[in-house]
Amino acid sequence: MRSLQAVLSEAGLWSSGSSQHVRGSCRPCHYVRSQRGCSKGVECDFCHFPHTGKIRRQLGMSSRLYCKHFAEVLNLTYGARPEQLKRVFDISATGSMYLESLRQSAVDESQLASTSQRGREEDTAGSSTLAFIMRDHYRPEGWWSF
Repeated sequence: MRSLQAVLSEAGLWSSGSSQHVRGSCRPCHYVRSQRGCSKGVECDFCHFPHTGKIRRQLGMSSRLYCKHFAEVLNLTYGARPEQLKRVFDISATGSMYLESLRQSAVDESQLASTSQRGREEDTAGSSTLAFIMRDHYRPEGWWSF
């Protein structure tokens, strides 16, 4: 497994200040998510991990895009190994409720994909995909019922 530092360095998302992130003693770089980015790059003494706050609030577009790019790098690198993906997201999402929500979305998507794969396996075993969907996902009362 490649280290988180190596993965983020390769993607241009690591700084010397990021090494303090795990301990919670880092200070966020406010330039990293600007249009120009951080001019110091790897040499920056501030953390380049997403810091969007512990409370879910409306974020600016640049913060959302930065978090999505950060999450995409993690998903592409560790996505085939769910336990490692969860661990790196847990480390990375400290101080970022939005990044945590992106992790949850990734988990939901992977569960959906595995459910879809299970449905295809059942389909080849003789049951129809429609029957699978109806059995596991259909609620007779419908989504409009209160």
